[in-house]
Amino acid sequence: MVSKNFPALAAVAHGRDTLTTNEAAPAINRAPQTLRKWACLECGPIRPIRINGRLAWRVSDLMGLLSGEVANRIVATTPRPKNLKGDSPGYTRSSEFDDLPGCDYQGGQY
Repeated sequence: MVSKNFPALAAVAHGRDTLTTNEAAPAINRAPQTLRKWACLECGPIRPIRINGRLAWRVSDLMGLLSGEVANRIVATTPRPKNLKGDSPGYTRSSEFDDLPGCDYQGGQY
């Protein structure tokens, strides 16, 4: 059941357990393509279920995202990225392809 704390979500859900991408996106203030990207890359804070090949977003997950519950769970369980050098989580390069012909990369100088 949709909480009264989320009137926009309640207005769209009408007692249903899942919403389509086009219904869920405005409720969480995101573009539909953002939700599709989360589903495709499996990189978003919530994951959809697929019903006959179509994306369906659980209303309970959407409520958790709006309340901040999902974001807190993701921060607590997401491992930190492994860097090759340094402690900053920025871009890191791999030397995996340095020995290939045509790879003239010399630490930022070509």
